[in-house]
Amino acid sequence: LAVEDLSHIFPLDQALFVRELITHVLKLKPKIVTVVGCLLDSAQKEQVLNMDGITNGILNVFEIADSFSTSIWRPIGEILGTFIGSAEPQSMMNISILKTIMDKVPVQNSKEVIAYIIEYAQQISVSGIDKSSKVLHK
Repeated sequence: LAVEDLSHIFPLDQALFVRELITHVLKLKPKIVTVVGCLLDSAQKEQVLNMDGITNGILNVFEIADSFSTSIWRPIGEILGTFIGSAEPQSMMNISILKTIMDKVPVQNSKEVIAYIIEYAQQISVSGIDKSSKVLHK
């Protein structure tokens, strides 16, 4: 699913779309969670998704966290880290959702989530987003 394809399925509840995207990736394809972060960043840049839709979609995943057979906190950190790391260096837009999201992460999981956010944001910002952008626009 490329960013261009997303614009054809709207108007739709953006938060629901983000929640379902993350939920399906967590259940079916956990190895591609970082692609979700890049997709969310690209969709936000192209104004297909807005920050409220992305934020609320991620928060909605927290509400169903207990339904997953494994912990969601590492993949959530990977998605957020990739989302933040994919942003233009001068843009603070993607980072602005962190406070809202971290306020809802259980205290016992917050250090783990922050560690993965930092790790994946660094990996993406150091390696560049060329590889992930090519995947998303195919």
